[in-house]
Amino acid sequence: VSGGPYTEPAYYKSIDVIDENTSLTANCLGYEKDGKWLKRPSDIVKHLVTQDAGLDDINEASFVDAASDCDYIMSLVLPESIGGTPPIIRDVITMVNKSCFGSLYTDNNNQISFSILNSEKPEVSEIVDDSDVISFSVSTKQSIVNKVSMDYRPYVDVYSDQDSTKKIEFTSTFVNEMVGIKNTMERTSYLFEDDKANIIVQRLAIFNSLSNTTVKIMTALNLVTKAVNDKIFLNFDRLY
Repeated sequence: VSGGPYTEPAYYKSIDVIDENTSLTANCLGYEKDGKWLKRPSDIVKHLVTQDAGLDDINEASFVDAASDCDYIMSLVLPESIGGTPPIIRDVITMVNKSCFGSLYTDNNNQISFSILNSEKPEVSEIVDDSDVISFSVSTKQSIVNKVSMDYRPYVDVYSDQDSTKKIEFTSTFVNEMVGIKNTMERTSYLFEDDKANIIVQRLAIFNSLSNTTVKIMTALNLVTKAVNDKIFLNFDRLY
């Protein structure tokens, strides 16, 4: 500083200049409806069905149960890029369902219901044996993988200015040691929490650690009250 008796060094503040080439990012909590943050899979699917699709004959209890079974926080940006075209309702529901093993279906009362497949084994399962069926058939599909690589939690990388996602991988020790197949499954789940992403990636690895078997059953009216994701015990003499 000159022109006066000051001898101390002068200081200045570095200012971030925002121009037309500057990238601005913001954290968004998501969509709010009637004071409620739509953050769980059941919240999002219900909103899409009732508000966007305009359907009102829904099974409220199924959505409540699904919220209890899966309280995961979703991280879903629509449209995926600024100025992009939003996907259709069906595709968004599919994105949610694939993230958490969800199912949207019509129940026995012709109401729209929602269910989350979980790993809990019921204390009592309805037993279906040979006397309950007219016939059944079994088909097997081999799609074994030893590694699952899953992208989740989309975000913008402030250093590269590019859209990105977090990634988590899980390798099945069982498949590596007992089966020997080397195959990688790649999946995208629109989840936010790290621990929930870890659960889903391990569940995908478990489901794909052995061959998948589909059992088709022809009955009279024995299973008319059953719905998607209901658990039953198949006790067939010819089925192992």
